[in-house]
This record gives sequence, C-alpha cells and structure tokens, in this order.
Amino acid sequence: KNSRSKRMTNYSLGQITTLVAGVLQGDSERVITDITFDSRKLTNPEHSIFFALKTARNDGHSFVESAFKKGVKAFVVSHDCASDLSASFIKVEHPLYALQRLAESHRNRFKIPVIAITGSNGKTIVKDWLSQIISQKINAAVSPRSYNSQIGVSLSLWQIDPQNELAIIEAGISKPNEMDCLAQMIQPTLGVFTNIGDAHLVNFKDRKQLIKEKAQLFKGAEKVIANSNSLMLINELKSLKVPLHTWGVNESDDVKIGICKFSDKTELLVNNTTVFTISFTDDASIENACHALVTAMVLKIDETTIQEGLTSLESLDMRLQVLKGKNNCTIINDAYSADLKALEQSLNLANNYAHERPKVLIISKFYKATSADYNHIKDLAISNQINRLITIGIDPLIAQNRLNASEHFTNVDAFLRSKVYKLFNSEIVIIKGARKFKLEKIAQRLQLKNHQTVLAAKLAQIQFLLLKDFQYWDLILHSL
Repeated sequence: KNSRSKRMTNYSLGQITTLVAGVLQGDSERVITDITFDSRKLTNPEHSIFFALKTARNDGHSFVESAFKKGVKAFVVSHDCASDLSASFIKVEHPLYALQRLAESHRNRFKIPVIAITGSNGKTIVKDWLSQIISQKINAAVSPRSYNSQIGVSLSLWQIDPQNELAIIEAGISKPNEMDCLAQMIQPTLGVFTNIGDAHLVNFKDRKQLIKEKAQLFKGAEKVIANSNSLMLINELKSLKVPLHTWGVNESDDVKIGICKFSDKTELLVNNTTVFTISFTDDASIENACHALVTAMVLKIDETTIQEGLTSLESLDMRLQVLKGKNNCTIINDAYSADLKALEQSLNLANNYAHERPKVLIISKFYKATSADYNHIKDLAISNQINRLITIGIDPLIAQNRLNASEHFTNVDAFLRSKVYKLFNSEIVIIKGARKFKLEKIAQRLQLKNHQTVLAAKLAQIQFLLLKDFQYWDLILHSL
C-alpha cells in the first residue's frame, strides 16, 4: 500500500463524488487508485471503483454483486442496486459521463505535454512506435493497445501519474459528435493526424465530414503533425485553422523527408542532412515511421536516440498475446514495453486463464524504475499469487532483496542456456519487459510449435523412399 501511494495519485470517494457531481451513500474516506467496469478484470479490488456502464451488449449494474464478491467496495451507478451490500455507492445520471469527467479532472492535475493521435489508420502503431523511440529519454504514460474509444480514452488518461513527463493518447471515433467529448478530456498540446481513408466512414457523409469531426480533437493544440502528401487532409485542416506542422517531399514542408527504398530497408533523408534507416519497405510502415520520427523531433529527441529507436521498431505482433505453450503451459506474451500499468493488465489476463494452475512471472528491468516501483511489482506478484518470479537484467540485489525473485539472469541468452524453462509444466507463464531485452525469444522457445509442415515433409520423404523401393523391385521383376 505504501509503495502504491507513493507512485500513484489517490482519490477519496468524497473527492470523486464532487468531481462527478454525484450523490454518495457510504464511506467518503475510502481511498481509490483504480477504475474498473469489468468484474472479470480486477487487479486491486480493495481500492477500485466500479463504473456500472451500459453498453450495446451489457448493463454494468447486472455485475455489481459479482464485483462486490470479488472485493470491490465502491460503485458508480445510475439507479439503486442490491441494498444488502455493505459497499459505497455514488449515484449519477450517466455513469459513462461521470467516468469521463473523472478522467478529465485527473488529466488536469498534471501540467505535462499531452500528445493526441487520430486518423483513419495507423493510430496504434504510430503511438507505440513513438513510445519506443522516446522511451530512453522520456517517462511517458501511453494508451494501452487500442484504447481509443469513449471508455478507452478515459482509462488511458487515468494512467497518468506524477512520474510521467508526457502522455501519448490515442483517440478514435465511429460516428459524428463523438470527438468533442474526447477532446474535452484529452486537451492535447500536440497532435498527430496519421491519414484519412475509408475506415469508419460508414456513419459519415464523406471524407470531409470525417476530417472535420476528427479535427475537433486539436482545438487548442500548439502543433498538429500531418503528411503533406494527403492534399484533401491538409486543405481541410488549413480551412479549419489547425496549426499544421507538415512533413513530406516538398520544400515548403516543415520537415522534408526523402524516401529511398532498398530490398531489405528504407532510408529516410531528413531536411537533406540526416539519414535515418528503418527495416520496413511497405508504404504504410514508412508513413507510420515518419509520423513517429517527426513527432520525436518536435519533442527535441536527439538524432542518435531516434535512430536507435527506429532500428528497434517491430510490427505490432509483439503486442499482448496468449499462446499455447509446451508441456500444457499457457504463455501470456507482453514482451513489448515495461510499465507497471501494462504489467497489471498482463497479470489480470493471466488470472483469467489460470484456473488454479501455478503462475510464473518473467520480467525485465523497467526503465527509470524506483525502489517504490519494485516494491509495487513485489506487491503485484503477491496479490496475483505468482508462484515463481524470474528477472532478466535487473540488479541481482534488487531481484533478491526487493522482489524475492526465484532466479535472476543477466540477459535472455543466459536464461535460455540455463534450460530452466524446460521444467515449466502446466503453468501460466507471464512474460513482461522492455523491447531492448528481446524477451520475445523466450516466448518463441516456450511456444508449442505447429508441426504439420514438418510432418508433411517427413511423409513426403517416406513416400519418395517407398516409391524408389517400388521402382527398384519393379525393375527386378521385369528383368526376370
């Protein structure tokens, strides 16, 4: 609890009631650190507040009792629920609106730059690639995966904590009049408009209407990064008085980028002076990398760090995966980024698959981690009933004394040489760490491979040998 309070911004139920303009029945002093709306996904129920949201498929009020039984003691509801629950309730007219106002208030507590990313395609990958590039220089709060909806943006903003120097928030819409609400919550200082296409166009009259709606996100932003090659997008943004910072091949662009493709890489000549190299050759990946590159330049990240980040860029196959492992194991592979909020999500997912099976957590060193952070990791391991904790690249003293790690390895290769993984049997293995440690190599080694191709090759070989034998005996018989 102490490590958590040092790292995170806490709220009392009384404060939350005021922020969402609700009516409280219960304990106004109860401390809240986490938001949830899904009773199946609880990592810290004692200090969570459950928003009973109505969606197209479910009504959260139906799951209040389930969340209570799992330890949640605070709820935001629009009507009375089970009166026999010894819990606190904040009554509001619309729980979703209350969630958004809470997220907005939380965002306003932090005077840090906030980058908002929108567009028809590429939002998630630009966000994640930008995060990779700047991760060695800036401690950023980043939207998890594709959390870009009315609910997702709220949860993303809630992640911002006092240690963050920047926030990168993804925003998406599917129909008119949705962006104003997201813009009010995010209040970006810098924007990225990836591109405009036919994605999500079904509920809009045409692309111009879609551009106009998405552009509402950038009211008050100091700069909005966009590719000048998209003429319709640029012209519409100019007509809306959006403060553009363009990149492209034109001399008039704020950042001029020449693109030279090779068979296995692409070189990006920036402002006729600096060459950056990426390992992708397809147009979509090049455009996404350029958005991330230019945004990093605006953030004044040095060229060496940018190139190191570009070199390590991966496709988003590395994002959270559930894999079938050898020896009846299940692999939760999140070898993509090292941050505590994402670790909580990985552990939560693992709990859904565990069904009383033992759990192994393999983690790498976390960027700029403090003593409080490692205490928090230890608390998470305990509260999520991790049976075995294995560290990669973490100082041995921290691994042993603070984390109570079962084993410690200097790098992934040392872990693989140890053959420790061969002892995993019927366990949930959670792999979580920074990209630089290449923990995906562990996931690949643990994953149950599909042997159909090998089997087919073996059968073909047997078939060939049988055919040779048949032809040999046929030749003998004909010679008699």
